[in-house]
Amino acid sequence: MKRVVYIVFALILVTATCLAQKASTLTNCSLVGAWYGGMPDVPYPYYTAAITAQAGDRYSIVYQYYGEITPPYLYWTDWKGNIVKKHGQTYTGLFFQMARLDPASSLLPPGVDPLLPEMDFIHIDHLEMIDCNTFRVTYDKWYTYYNFTNDIKPLQSPPPPGSIWIIDPPLVEVYHRIPEASASVWSADLTLIGPETQVQRGPLPARAIPR
Repeated sequence: MKRVVYIVFALILVTATCLAQKASTLTNCSLVGAWYGGMPDVPYPYYTAAITAQAGDRYSIVYQYYGEITPPYLYWTDWKGNIVKKHGQTYTGLFFQMARLDPASSLLPPGVDPLLPEMDFIHIDHLEMIDCNTFRVTYDKWYTYYNFTNDIKPLQSPPPPGSIWIIDPPLVEVYHRIPEASASVWSADLTLIGPETQVQRGPLPARAIPR
């Protein structure tokens, strides 16, 4: 019996030590930087994210979406927002975007004035660092405000035909850090080019230069 107790105690001690080491490592991690990712079950990234530090334990974030604009929308802005530390390396926050609806679309929701913008807010239940180069974010609520005007104050209850969507199960995305643009990083990467990799040298073709 004593041997079982000793084994259990040893396992608890090892687990606690590992958790403490992980927490210590994550303490030195920073959210600041450029990221890419999306839902883990989608085999390609569809968002890029740039995170910058603000005062205290607050950060600003800009998400850019990789995908086509679908009816009944004409266009929408990037997602922007703020996140704040809850505890340790766990954060919470809120993002928003603005969208313009197509007045000629047959898919307009009833009661929507397409001459007024749509505002969408998504709440982060928690964002947690998995390691220094990976974070996981969990969204739990989505607020849609149609016919948005300046007298509407988010996050008050959206007036009809707007709605609050309780995301159940919550939406989870995972993001990976883009390596810092340091000489050591890129020099190291150049030494890893494989023989099957196509390498070209010379001026960029004119069509590849952003206008």
